[in-house]
Amino acid sequence: MITSVYARVLHRELRHRGFTDQDLFSGTSLTEERIWTSERLANRDFLQLLSNAREQLPGESLGFLIAGHQNQPATSMMGIAMYSAPTIRDGLQAMASYSTLTADYARSELFAGPDTATIKLHFDNLADCHDIHVESVLAMIQDYIESVMGRPSSAAEFFMSYAPPALAECYRQFLHGGIAFNESFDGITFPAKWLAIRSPFSDKDLWIMARRQLALGLQAKSGADAAPFSQHLRSYMQAHEPPLPDIKTTAGSLHLSTRTLNRRLQEEGSTFRQIRLEATHKWAMRLLLDDSNVEAVALTLGYGDASNFRRSFREYTGMSPSNWLKNQHEPLNPAAL
Repeated sequence: MITSVYARVLHRELRHRGFTDQDLFSGTSLTEERIWTSERLANRDFLQLLSNAREQLPGESLGFLIAGHQNQPATSMMGIAMYSAPTIRDGLQAMASYSTLTADYARSELFAGPDTATIKLHFDNLADCHDIHVESVLAMIQDYIESVMGRPSSAAEFFMSYAPPALAECYRQFLHGGIAFNESFDGITFPAKWLAIRSPFSDKDLWIMARRQLALGLQAKSGADAAPFSQHLRSYMQAHEPPLPDIKTTAGSLHLSTRTLNRRLQEEGSTFRQIRLEATHKWAMRLLLDDSNVEAVALTLGYGDASNFRRSFREYTGMSPSNWLKNQHEPLNPAAL
């Protein structure tokens, strides 16, 4: 299921251009009344709607059309969370956590790095609509960052996993940084220092409400095969530089008590310590690959004693930091860890 907001934007724009509902809804179970009164739509219907819209507008990029004609803070609780967040990091992390609630076939991940932050987009089974989704989300992220910063910037880099589409020149019109196709992932990189930029739109009451709603949404998604709180926690950890947040801070990201968060994780078969340790040692691997010595890595990760770090790393990987590094026969991309 996906929020009906995007379908409403398309319906409005195509009606303005003289197209009929029959043009847009062919092959779906959708009607004007349904998209304007339902909160969510079936994936199949929405993807068919996108295909129909592309047939009607062959000379226009639908992703940038959607992104350019929606008021992001008003589109969903995800938009409210992003724009009421205290910093860009908080806003983008909120986007990552809300993404699976907005569309169950899509999610985003924010990775903090020493110098560069990365957002990776993941989509399942989109057929010929993959590029539409990438365009829309990348434009939305750019609009959010530049709105908070108060100015456009060309320092970001945009990556697409597909070959240049017929309307590739549109990308240079709508995206302000470097653009690369045929890459290994869909997403964006930008200076990590941007994550700490404070938002002038921050609103304490709305931010509390958004975090409460996120916790409720994750709880509603819990099930036999789902671990939404564990997924949120992993996402939250990888969006931060070490030393990583403690359990009180992490529980606060959902406006929960530490006791409630521990209970939710236990229900999913995981623990806070386990997930935080996993994130900590992924950072250790990045730092070791960056030629940091063991003592410096231990200090960065918050260990008071390098020997404690060595012991923990050995328990996690089965080898010492120096032996692990020797076993990396081929150069690894730290961002892939």
